[in-house]
Amino acid sequence: SAPAEGTLLSGKIRVEVSKGGNAIHIFRNGREIFGGHGLRFATTADTHGPWGCLKEKPEAFLCRERVETWTVKELRTLEQGPERATLRALFAGEKSSVETLIHLYRERQAVDIELRILWNEVMTRLRLATRQADSVLYAVSGGEVLRGKETLGDVPGGRYLILNKDSETP
Repeated sequence: SAPAEGTLLSGKIRVEVSKGGNAIHIFRNGREIFGGHGLRFATTADTHGPWGCLKEKPEAFLCRERVETWTVKELRTLEQGPERATLRALFAGEKSSVETLIHLYRERQAVDIELRILWNEVMTRLRLATRQADSVLYAVSGGEVLRGKETLGDVPGGRYLILNKDSETP
């Protein structure tokens, strides 16, 4: 039987998204990889604008005041084939939205997520929120960067990131 709407399955990987919910939940071997919080989209206030504060003040790059957390307005399974499964979820706030295409491939232990953002905001930032981690391995131009507890926060990432606990290594 086919999985329920909003659920993708491929080997040890399961993805769940619910209409009206606010997160993408990804499970590997039955364990939610974001510690139960999922992957969420939220806007935060940015009083320093797109160029930031030229004096590198922490309040300019650590935008913590949450404006809103986006919820799933539309949800549809596009493919549920033997080689690939695809789910489309539209997360939206009051003015802006992000269309997500979530792909699983047979015998591949990864989840691909494509994002298309419609941005109608002023003085805000879009935050891709996950669980807190002790360290994060980021893909950046030309390689990878491992950031520990003392350097985590709002940082630009690249094609992927890996969240780690103290007991884990990337």
